[in-house]
Amino acid sequence: MPDVGILASTDPVAIDAASLDLVNQQQGLPGTRLVNNLQPGQDKFKRVWANTWIDTDHVWEEIGHRN
Repeated sequence: MPDVGILASTDPVAIDAASLDLVNQQQGLPGTRLVNNLQPGQDKFKRVWANTWIDTDHVWEEIGHRN
């Protein structure tokens, strides 16, 4: 994945969501663990890890950090 920059926030849920959105908006790099969903807008995380941003959002809500 190309460098997408640095994000900062006092809201941990917002920073998680923004980070995942930025990565998913990028073109995937061939020759990496990511063999599918290389196009911008496709979910890169779902193809590499079992847990996705949807799971993370649910966890944040469960522990009381949801706005």
